[in-house]
Amino acid sequence: MTATTRGRIAAAAIALLTSAALMPLGAGAASAATSGGPVVLMGIDAEDGGPGGHGPLSVYVDVVGSILAESSGGDGIAVIGANGCDAAVFWDAIGVETAETIDYLNGAEITTTAFAPYQMVAVASSSFDTCGGITEAENTLLTERRIDIADYVNSGRGLLGLNQQGLSQPYGYISGLGSFTFSFPDQYRDITPTADGLEIGITDALDICCWHDEYDTFPAFLSVLATNAVTGEAAALGGANVVLPGAITLDPATATLDVGATHTVTATVLDGEGNPVAGELVTFQVTGANTAAGTATTDADGRAVFSYVGTVAGTDSISASFDDDGDIRTATAEAIWELRNLPPVCTTATAGQSVWPPNHKMVPVTITGITDPDGDPVTVTVTSIYQDEPVNTVGDGSTAVDGAGVGTSTALIRAERSGSPKVPGNGRVYHVSFTAADGNGGSCSGTVTVSVPHDQRGSAAKDDGPLYDSTRP
Repeated sequence: MTATTRGRIAAAAIALLTSAALMPLGAGAASAATSGGPVVLMGIDAEDGGPGGHGPLSVYVDVVGSILAESSGGDGIAVIGANGCDAAVFWDAIGVETAETIDYLNGAEITTTAFAPYQMVAVASSSFDTCGGITEAENTLLTERRIDIADYVNSGRGLLGLNQQGLSQPYGYISGLGSFTFSFPDQYRDITPTADGLEIGITDALDICCWHDEYDTFPAFLSVLATNAVTGEAAALGGANVVLPGAITLDPATATLDVGATHTVTATVLDGEGNPVAGELVTFQVTGANTAAGTATTDADGRAVFSYVGTVAGTDSISASFDDDGDIRTATAEAIWELRNLPPVCTTATAGQSVWPPNHKMVPVTITGITDPDGDPVTVTVTSIYQDEPVNTVGDGSTAVDGAGVGTSTALIRAERSGSPKVPGNGRVYHVSFTAADGNGGSCSGTVTVSVPHDQRGSAAKDDGPLYDSTRP
């Protein structure tokens, strides 16, 4: 490291110490403000092309050096999401220039590795723009540790975050910091460093393709380090001694439900050290396909629950917010409501009770009583016809086939039963099986019975089960 670099880092330390306004959660956290660590966010894919690919390596060495100078405790740099290629080559070079050990945390290591031993955590650029950058899956794992990140920074350690274009939860890992909004222009190359940015080493040497991220809104305790020279939006942010304020999370983050169902979300409010906060009033707001609103107060576990019914298909955005000493902290979730087709209901199907007289003629059987929850028209198809007496036996005439209509909507059954001194019988019962389809992929199946009584003395036919195929001789 050159003497010029050391001097710039020393100046950066002074500038950063005076640049951050702190917004802790409640009076209890305020006393710990001076223990917080430095945070720098840059919307450039610094590692793309390897060392020197996106500006002089010395610029990034200066930025990293300024963070290390302000970070208290720990050793080395944990680089999250650098999966070889340009990203790893870049950070290997940073390690050489700063004489710091670089440890790479990838995949499951992001979930299992403690951050506390490190002096600085760096989040690699998005893999959408950088070979070997952080993947969507890795960024999701890191976002799940946002409270650990908050605790890490609160302990006085440093954090550097780079370009997150293309990821579904950009900068989700610092959502505990406060409310952010981002833009992702296709790309830009001209930046204007601010005085604070110049102090930590961000210069016009980074007027190079490509910057991708703009920070549209962000917490007041972060200063603008550089702007997009064309739009004026923030291209880099930074702050020293940052104590991350209270955080709010909202679960589940996404859900897919049927229209008419009840959706329940749980907001959890935590202080800057990850402890639950009881007694906070949380405001819920639903916009999109459905609208709803409500409030709830957090319990001893910091949780507040809100439910609503989705009556319209589409996508809802759900927000949960609380007032953190004048700064509104917000978490969001998404609910997708689908008007799914419900199948017909066959449990109430019927075909009438009995057939009389037993004159050996074929009688049509119409199946009714099938309903469809969506009101769709239902088509019935007969799939089989069985009976509990032989198809042709003593006392039932000389016909050989007693059923027809399989594959159609109407069954035909023969009006006959066994009834002679040799085969007295107990009446005949036909079992007509069917399927009912609504034309939209929904269907149900069932079986109805129709009897031919032995006589008209009032005794019902006894069902001995579907023993014989009525459609075969």
